[in-house]
Amino acid sequence: MADAAVTLRSLPRRFDEAVGGPVGDDSWDRIVRTPGPSGRSALGSLAVADAELVALGTAIASLPLAKSPVINLGTVRRTTEPTVPLADLLSQLKENAKRAATAVEGRGHDDFARLVTLDGKPVSAENYVRRTVAACLSHLHDAQEAIDSKP
Repeated sequence: MADAAVTLRSLPRRFDEAVGGPVGDDSWDRIVRTPGPSGRSALGSLAVADAELVALGTAIASLPLAKSPVINLGTVRRTTEPTVPLADLLSQLKENAKRAATAVEGRGHDDFARLVTLDGKPVSAENYVRRTVAACLSHLHDAQEAIDSKP
């Protein structure tokens, strides 16, 4: 889980490198808002990753309090294209990635053997963390691919 926390902490920097672009450039704003091959824009991929980090941070932090935290990623993954400025979304992702990493680091080994309910199915908390890290890296790839697909 230490590797997962390190990866979570690196996500804001990695997203910023992928989608940050020049500040105040209207053409860049259009590029990050134009859908790519995944059907989502770079900004949309960033928003979905952020929503997944919020869900992860909340679920893992609640392990000591909840018998089996419930996570419904169906609604998270249907996140619509954001209308907020890119800089605001990157700042938000930074806070939520830090919160998720801190939650992961704050749990003991036994906590990760506990079950969470993910989209109606029981999975170990460890499996959920690993899935979320992989999903966020996939969203990062989709964001980069959306930008790279522009002429």
